[in-house]
Amino acid sequence: MPSPGKIEKKTHKYRGKRSMGYGRVGKHRGKGARGGTGKSGYHKGKWSLTIKLAKEGIMVYGRHGFHPVVRKEVKTINLYDLDALSAGKQEIDLTALGIGKLLGKGKITHPVKVHVSAASAKAVEMVKQAGGEVITAENA
Repeated sequence: MPSPGKIEKKTHKYRGKRSMGYGRVGKHRGKGARGGTGKSGYHKGKWSLTIKLAKEGIMVYGRHGFHPVVRKEVKTINLYDLDALSAGKQEIDLTALGIGKLLGKGKITHPVKVHVSAASAKAVEMVKQAGGEVITAENA
């Protein structure tokens, strides 16, 4: 049976060597010598970690976490178009026609009762001046 001193590894210290076996000055000092910072090396030396994280549901690669807002287009109509559309009518339902908002550009010449999802303050005022009424989803 060998003595305990024979089994233990011999101490190997680089005494007296400036580079300590790593070439010229500063070759063993950067973050690359420590495995990189952040997500560097996930497809190389840290591949086993990438696989381990993926099994736990933590994805290192690809897009995840943010989805842009898709805005819904709202069809609008101005007062001058409404005036032509509602000629000879006393009541008109714009929501049934697929129009979502009444805007206040132009003038309306006759009184009309308008059903619409939303309307600008100017449009409501102009229709009231003409003797009509605007019924929106908020005040219905």
